[in-house]
Amino acid sequence: MAQAQGREDQTESAYATLQDIAEERKLVRPDVIVALGATAARSLIGRAVTISSLRRTVQTLEDGTSLVVTVHPSALLRTRDDRDRAAKYHDFVEDLAACAKLLNRAHG
Repeated sequence: MAQAQGREDQTESAYATLQDIAEERKLVRPDVIVALGATAARSLIGRAVTISSLRRTVQTLEDGTSLVVTVHPSALLRTRDDRDRAAKYHDFVEDLAACAKLLNRAHG
């Protein structure tokens, strides 16, 4: 029972957070949003997604905001193999560089 209650609390908390994000987006009207991880991407897109299917692409949200999806930085920290971590870090930096290019175009 306690476990179910915890999940309900998490769902309510996530819903409240999504409402907060929606209000903040209305106020700030960002040109680009970076979704760090699949959970963040799913909450913004509204459906289950994989990072590999969206990486290296720019999604356009319903309000015209550009969305770039990349890994959550904690995924880099959890990678034990040094070469694999270096490759993932390189990809992460490339994703952030793509965001910078989008912003430069928007404010060029």
